[in-house]
Amino acid sequence: MPSRRHLPAVDALRGLACLWVVLHHAFGDQPGVPTALARFCEIGWLGVSLFLVLSGFCLYYPLVQEREEQSVVVHLKQFFLRRARRILPPYYLSLAVALALGLRFLHQQGRPVSELLGSWYDLPLHLVLLHNLTRQTFASLSSVCWSLALEWQLYLIFPVLVALVARRGIRTVLIATLVIVLLWQGLAARELGVSRTWQPGLAVVYHALPGRVFEFACGMLAALRVARPVRGQRAIALVVGSACLLPALVLVLGFYRLGPLCDPLWGIVFACCLILVGEWRVQSLLGRVLVFLGERSYSIYLLHLLIMLALPLPSAVASSPLLTGLVRTASALLAGLAFFTVAERPFLRRR
Repeated sequence: MPSRRHLPAVDALRGLACLWVVLHHAFGDQPGVPTALARFCEIGWLGVSLFLVLSGFCLYYPLVQEREEQSVVVHLKQFFLRRARRILPPYYLSLAVALALGLRFLHQQGRPVSELLGSWYDLPLHLVLLHNLTRQTFASLSSVCWSLALEWQLYLIFPVLVALVARRGIRTVLIATLVIVLLWQGLAARELGVSRTWQPGLAVVYHALPGRVFEFACGMLAALRVARPVRGQRAIALVVGSACLLPALVLVLGFYRLGPLCDPLWGIVFACCLILVGEWRVQSLLGRVLVFLGERSYSIYLLHLLIMLALPLPSAVASSPLLTGLVRTASALLAGLAFFTVAERPFLRRR
C-alpha cells in the first residue's frame, strides 16, 4: 500500500476546528451579532472536540498504514520525544507571553503580582501539563491551555490503546471507552448537574481524561478506516454521522454544554466526517485557506485568546459588535501566524 501520511483534507479540518474556536471567543460574548453567525460561533467550543478526534487520527494513521493493526507497536522513547519536541517549546513560549501580559495588566491596574497565579503550584502544574486537574489552575494563565494538558494525558495512554486494539480489536476499545465516558459524565451530572455556560468548576470534571477518551478513540477508528478501507464504509459513515448529528445539535443548542452524551455524539460525528473526506483532494480556495490555517493551528490556538484579551479597541470599533468580532479574529490570526514563524516552525524543521 503506498504511504500517504499527509492528507490535506485532515489539515483543512484542523484549520476549521481552529477557526471555529477563534470565532467562538471573538463573537461568542458579543450581543447584536447576526443570528446565524452568533449561533455558529456560540458552539465554536466544539472545535476542541474535533481537535481530539483529529489527534487520535493523526497519531494512529501512520502506524496502521505501515502495518496491520494487530501488529502495530509504539516505540515509547521515540514517540514521547517527538511529541515533547513538537508540543512543548511553543507551549512554554505561550506561557511566557501569558505571564508577561498578565504582569503588564496588573501593573496598569496597580494590583499585586500575587493575583496573577492562583496558588504556589499554579505555574509548576502548567509546566508539567497537569493544571487541568484542579479547579484553581484549570483556567488560569491562559484558559484555553486546559485542552493541551488533556491532549498530553491522552498521549500517555495512546500506547495502551494501541496495544488494546492489537489484542482485542478497535470495536472492543470503542465500546470500553464509551462505557467509561458515559459512567464518568453520568456521575458528574448526578453530583454537579449540567450547564449551558462555561464553568471551570464543572469543566475540571467533565473534561478530565476519562470523560474525553472516547473522542480520541473515534479518531483512531477513522484512521484505521481511511488507511484500510472496507466495503461500504462511506455509506455507513454518512448514515451514522447523520443520525448522530441531530441529537448532538439539539443537546448543545437547547440543553447544555457540560453534560453527558454531548461529547460522545460529537466524537462520532467528527469521526464520520474524517472517514468521508479523509483522502479528498483540496482544490477550492476556501479549502486551501483552511489547510494553511490547519498547518499553523497550534500556534493560533495557543495565542488567540491572549491577544483578544490584551487588544485595545478604538471606540468606533468597540461600539460595533460585528466590527469587534472581526478585529479580534483578524488580530488573533495574524498574531498566531507570527508566533508560528518564531516559536513553532524552527522546531518543525528539526524533526
